[in-house]
Amino acid sequence: MTESERPELNPAVFEALWTYSTDLLSIVSEDGVTRYASPSYAGVVGYDPAELVGTSIYSRIHPDDVESVRTGFSTAMRSHEPVTMRVRYRHKNGSWRVLEVIGTNHLDDQLVRGFVVNGRDITDRVEAETVLEQRVEERTRELTTLLDVSRTIASSLDLERLLTLVLDALQQLVGYEGASISVVDGEDLVIVVGRPESGGERPASRRTPFRERSAIWDYVARNGPQIIDDVEGDEPMARFYRETARSMGQTDLGGFHSWLSVPLLLKDQVMGVMSLIHRERHAFSAHQADLIAAVGQQLAVAIENVHLYQRAQEAAVIEERQRLSRELHDSVSQALYSVGLGGKTARAVVESDPARAIEALDFTLAQAERGLAEMRALIFELRPESLEQEGLVAALQRQTAALEARHQTAIALSVPDEPDASLAVKEALYRVAQEALHNAFKHAGPRALRVSLWCDGDDIVLEVLDDGQGFDPSQSFPGHLGLQSMRERIARRDGTLSIESAPGSGTRVRARVPRFPEDSAGPSLSL
Repeated sequence: MTESERPELNPAVFEALWTYSTDLLSIVSEDGVTRYASPSYAGVVGYDPAELVGTSIYSRIHPDDVESVRTGFSTAMRSHEPVTMRVRYRHKNGSWRVLEVIGTNHLDDQLVRGFVVNGRDITDRVEAETVLEQRVEERTRELTTLLDVSRTIASSLDLERLLTLVLDALQQLVGYEGASISVVDGEDLVIVVGRPESGGERPASRRTPFRERSAIWDYVARNGPQIIDDVEGDEPMARFYRETARSMGQTDLGGFHSWLSVPLLLKDQVMGVMSLIHRERHAFSAHQADLIAAVGQQLAVAIENVHLYQRAQEAAVIEERQRLSRELHDSVSQALYSVGLGGKTARAVVESDPARAIEALDFTLAQAERGLAEMRALIFELRPESLEQEGLVAALQRQTAALEARHQTAIALSVPDEPDASLAVKEALYRVAQEALHNAFKHAGPRALRVSLWCDGDDIVLEVLDDGQGFDPSQSFPGHLGLQSMRERIARRDGTLSIESAPGSGTRVRARVPRFPEDSAGPSLSL
């Protein structure tokens, strides 16, 4: 655009913009002194323009922002480009307002060398952004906590430890002063874990029959999460709570006021109740109740998993007892019967046929040694703690020797010196070998077997191989827990179990376990 094409400047237009603009317009000299200020300053930051002229802008800028403003103006002077800044500016009433400022180095004459400054009050927007950021941070924390809780629930069958970890996580999420989780166990309601009130003592675990159970828990189970903002208030729920407490002999509410409780529901079945308390009134919100209810749904599933695991373990114990009973009958009782028969034969012919008596005594001694080996093997199965004294290699040698004698079948044993591994790993591998050998003799009819043990780096590997009739590992075998038991034992030690078999092709069972897994403790099933 040439000079002749430029529109004519109308001073009245600029005067109107200056006078009626809602933005803060000012002219600031290079040293930060206000030379002109628009009337809008009075409405935005409370200063009459006359109060500002001749004063330094830095006297009303937040101390922490002064250096950035100086740097911005300096940059604008050098580059001749606009500089945008966010500045905290003191209102005449003493509060701080947040201004978005654009400074332009557009003046360089005899009167003023400095900037044209355009400012806009964005305090409300900044506060809204701050609130939004806080909400996002809070929701992120909540989601992270819920994710941690989900991982915790999926990682353990130790119910008390699991519930304790959940209460620890909820402390960060809700900030209660007291808490308890009760679980339905048969005909009773059991407080499994509790947290003390501020300054109080941890509630003792107790078992309450259903017929004496608090009616308020029944109410919660039917109606979902419940909040009492003040247990000493006049609301129907608060009165109901106090009446229920008195009916249970609780006359002192312990100084707390807020109460939040959610049922642990699995479909329509009540698995337990989780309750939180706080000394302050109105301490819990509906949003927090929803969060706790989400955790409660997961806990209900976890409790049911523990119950299912218990029943599976009980079934496994019954099956193991039946197996031991059969083996006592098939091996030890037969050996004892043979000992008795041989003794009677020797006694009957000791005078008339001494050679036959000696033969009968040799037979009796052999049967006694066989019975003793069988009993030692069975006792070892009942008392696997002897692994700690005798070791895994000795245990495998004893087990295979007893089975060879019992079934008259060769078992090749390939083992190193006693491996360096945790006791829990050794017990798991011994039980897998025991179960694999038992399955082979019971179902496969093998002519020969091989048991191998070796170390591979940080892992220890056990392999049981038989030439029996084999089976299809992809099929399920209802009522038979042996394969599942082996998988669970190895999985609890962070290991893997593979089973390779096919009809007519024998079976290979291989377990690989870290010699020292991170958690060598077995699951606790206590309620």
